Amino acid sequence: MCLSGCTDPDTPSSGGAAVGCAGPAGDLKKNLQKCDGGTDIYAKAKAAIGGKDPGIELGTPAGGFDGHADLQNGKVVINKNSPKCTQMETLVFELANLSKKAEFERVTKEAKAGDLSREDYTRAMERIEYDNIQTTIKAVNACKKAWGCDRHTFDLEAFSGAKNFEDYYKNYLAKSHKDYYRNVWDRNYKAAYEKKHPPKK
Repeated sequence: MCLSGCTDPDTPSSGGAAVGCAGPAGDLKKNLQKCDGGTDIYAKAKAAIGGKDPGIELGTPAGGFDGHADLQNGKVVINKNSPKCTQMETLVFELANLSKKAEFERVTKEAKAGDLSREDYTRAMERIEYDNIQTTIKAVNACKKAWGCDRHTFDLEAFSGAKNFEDYYKNYLAKSHKDYYRNVWDRNYKAAYEKKHPPKK
C-alpha cells in the first residue's frame, strides 16, 4: 500500500489532459465542495498559488503514484484509473500538498543552496507530507459517507496508527517512498551539498 502521491517542485506533472469543472474531474471537485471535513483545503490550496483556482487533471501522475501536486503550475494530477473513492482521497491529499507550496519551496531552496543532506532533505519533504496525511485522514473520516465511499478502504488509513512523525517515518513509510525523494536529491542537490560539505577523504 503506497502513499497517495509525491511532490517534486523540479519535476513537472506528466500525462493526462486537463479537465476543468466538467466531467469526472469536475465531479470530484463537486464532491469535495459537498464535504471537506472542515479542512477548507481547496481554499487553502487556492490561496497558496496566488488566488487562482487549482487545476484538477485526471491522467498519469509523475513518480508512479496515485497523484501528483504540480507546484509550478498550480494543479494536481490524479490517476485516471483509480477508483472514484481513491481519487477523492488523492484529491484532498494533493490539494494539501499544493497548500504547502511555500514550505516545499523553502526546503527546495535550502537544498539548492547545499544546506540539506540527502536524509535531511528526505525527512523535510516527508514531514510536510505527513502533516498533509493527517489533513486527508480527517477529511476522509468526516466525508466518506457523503462521498458515497463509506464501504471503501482508503490507502491512507494504513498510516492512521502512527503515533507521530518519527513513528510514521521509521515504521510506516515505505522505503520506496523515501527513495523517491532521495533520488530527487541525488539528481538535483547532491553536487551543491558536496561542494559546500566536501566529503572527508
